[in-house]
Amino acid sequence: QQYMTEVMKMMRRMCMGQHKGMQDILRKQRLNKSSFNFFEEAILFAIALEPELQDAIAGGDEVTMEGAIRGFLMLADATRGPNHANQLSIAQPALFDLMDRLFAKMFHQDKPTM
Repeated sequence: QQYMTEVMKMMRRMCMGQHKGMQDILRKQRLNKSSFNFFEEAILFAIALEPELQDAIAGGDEVTMEGAIRGFLMLADATRGPNHANQLSIAQPALFDLMDRLFAKMFHQDKPTM
Protein backbone atom coordinates (compact mmCIF):
# COMPACT_ATOMS: atom_id res chain seq x y z
CA GLN A 1 0.00 0.00 0.00
CA GLN A 2 2.87 2.35 0.68
CA TYR A 3 3.90 2.10 -2.95
CA MET A 4 0.34 2.50 -4.17
CA THR A 5 0.14 5.87 -2.42
CA GLU A 6 3.17 6.98 -4.43
CA VAL A 7 1.64 5.58 -7.64
CA MET A 8 -1.59 7.48 -6.97
CA LYS A 9 0.40 10.68 -6.33
CA MET A 10 2.20 10.28 -9.65
CA MET A 11 -1.03 9.54 -11.51
CA ARG A 12 -2.67 12.57 -9.90
CA ARG A 13 0.19 14.80 -11.00
CA MET A 14 -0.35 13.59 -14.56
CA CYS A 15 -4.05 14.50 -14.31
CA MET A 16 -3.68 17.93 -12.71
CA GLY A 17 -4.00 21.14 -14.68
CA GLN A 18 -6.78 19.88 -16.95
CA HIS A 19 -4.24 18.71 -19.56
CA LYS A 20 -6.44 16.33 -21.53
CA GLY A 21 -3.55 14.58 -23.27
CA MET A 22 -1.91 13.62 -19.98
CA GLN A 23 -5.25 12.53 -18.53
CA ASP A 24 -6.03 10.40 -21.59
CA ILE A 25 -2.74 8.52 -21.56
CA LEU A 26 -3.70 6.90 -18.26
CA ARG A 27 -6.85 5.55 -19.91
CA LYS A 28 -5.50 4.56 -23.32
CA GLN A 29 -1.99 4.37 -24.74
CA ARG A 30 -2.55 4.70 -28.48
CA LEU A 31 1.05 4.02 -29.50
CA ASN A 32 1.44 0.82 -27.47
CA LYS A 33 0.73 -2.61 -28.85
CA SER A 34 -1.55 -3.25 -25.89
CA SER A 35 -3.21 -0.57 -23.84
CA PHE A 36 -4.16 -0.47 -20.14
CA ASN A 37 -6.85 1.59 -18.48
CA PHE A 38 -5.09 2.64 -15.28
CA PHE A 39 -8.24 4.32 -13.99
CA GLU A 40 -10.08 1.00 -14.01
CA GLU A 41 -7.11 -0.60 -12.27
CA ALA A 42 -7.18 2.11 -9.59
CA ILE A 43 -10.92 1.53 -9.08
CA LEU A 44 -10.44 -2.24 -8.81
CA PHE A 45 -7.63 -1.67 -6.31
CA ALA A 46 -9.83 0.61 -4.19
CA ILE A 47 -12.65 -1.94 -4.23
CA ALA A 48 -10.27 -4.74 -3.20
CA LEU A 49 -8.89 -2.50 -0.46
CA GLU A 50 -12.33 -1.82 1.05
CA PRO A 51 -11.99 -4.11 4.10
CA GLU A 52 -8.68 -2.46 4.99
CA LEU A 53 -10.17 0.98 4.41
CA GLN A 54 -13.06 0.17 6.72
CA ASP A 55 -10.57 -0.93 9.39
CA ALA A 56 -8.42 2.15 8.76
CA ILE A 57 -11.40 4.43 9.30
CA ALA A 58 -12.33 2.66 12.52
CA GLY A 59 -8.74 2.50 13.78
CA GLY A 60 -7.53 5.91 12.63
CA ASP A 61 -4.85 4.50 10.27
CA GLU A 62 -3.84 7.69 8.50
CA VAL A 63 -1.35 6.04 6.12
CA THR A 64 -3.96 3.77 4.55
CA MET A 65 -6.51 6.57 4.44
CA GLU A 66 -4.01 8.90 2.76
CA GLY A 67 -3.52 6.37 -0.02
CA ALA A 68 -7.26 6.08 -0.55
CA ILE A 69 -7.74 9.84 -0.51
CA ARG A 70 -4.93 10.28 -3.05
CA GLY A 71 -6.62 7.71 -5.27
CA PHE A 72 -10.01 9.41 -5.09
CA LEU A 73 -8.46 12.83 -5.74
CA MET A 74 -6.59 11.42 -8.75
CA LEU A 75 -9.83 10.02 -10.18
CA ALA A 76 -11.53 13.39 -9.64
CA ASP A 77 -8.66 15.26 -11.34
CA ALA A 78 -8.82 12.86 -14.30
CA THR A 79 -12.38 13.93 -15.09
CA ARG A 80 -11.75 17.67 -15.10
CA GLY A 81 -11.44 19.63 -18.26
CA PRO A 82 -14.11 18.29 -18.90
CA ASN A 83 -12.76 14.98 -20.11
CA HIS A 84 -15.86 13.05 -21.17
CA ALA A 85 -14.04 9.83 -22.10
CA ASN A 86 -12.46 9.64 -18.65
CA GLN A 87 -15.75 10.53 -16.99
CA LEU A 88 -17.40 7.58 -18.73
CA SER A 89 -14.52 5.29 -17.77
CA ILE A 90 -14.44 6.33 -14.11
CA ALA A 91 -18.17 6.68 -13.43
CA GLN A 92 -18.72 3.06 -12.44
CA PRO A 93 -21.49 2.02 -10.05
CA ALA A 94 -19.03 -0.12 -8.06
CA LEU A 95 -16.91 2.98 -7.30
CA PHE A 96 -19.92 5.03 -6.19
CA ASP A 97 -21.15 2.16 -4.03
CA LEU A 98 -17.71 1.90 -2.40
CA MET A 99 -17.58 5.62 -1.71
CA ASP A 100 -21.10 5.52 -0.27
CA ARG A 101 -20.13 2.72 2.13
CA LEU A 102 -16.93 4.50 3.16
CA PHE A 103 -18.69 7.82 3.79
CA ALA A 104 -21.35 6.01 5.80
CA LYS A 105 -18.61 4.41 7.90
CA MET A 106 -16.80 7.74 8.37
CA PHE A 107 -19.82 9.83 9.31
CA HIS A 108 -22.07 7.36 11.11
CA GLN A 109 -19.82 4.88 12.90
CA ASP A 110 -19.93 6.47 16.35
CA LYS A 111 -23.37 8.08 16.23
CA PRO A 112 -25.61 7.03 19.11
CA THR A 113 -28.91 5.50 18.10
CA MET A 114 -32.12 6.83 19.60
